[in-house]
Amino acid sequence: MTLNQIISRIREISLAHKQLRNFYFGMPSDFLTDKTTRYASSFLQDTPGTIDITGKQVSFGFKLFILDLVHVADESKDNELDVQSDMVSVVLDLVAKMNHSSYTDWKVSASNPITLLREEFDDLVAGAVI
Repeated sequence: MTLNQIISRIREISLAHKQLRNFYFGMPSDFLTDKTTRYASSFLQDTPGTIDITGKQVSFGFKLFILDLVHVADESKDNELDVQSDMVSVVLDLVAKMNHSSYTDWKVSASNPITLLREEFDDLVAGAVI
């Protein structure tokens, strides 16, 4: 698959999820400061990959951020945890879909580290990145 095909498929899978409203490719900070960002959103950032000449394979690396707005109130910490929990569920759904046996032209890493996030730019957002 080409890089464009991979990004297109991840976009398609992300936007098919009923909780996600938008997909962005690039640096998340570019979109998190944009007043037009619609949440909950999927942000795909490229990371270093590998070209294996012996195995005749190319592996692309990505970070997938799944973020939503945190309602700021007296219980902000509880709200933040709720958003993180919901976004982890979305991440699990997306990874399961990406790893579905119907996709024979790519393989998803068997082990993907996950990190909970809380970021404050123009908005307070929380979620997870894999």
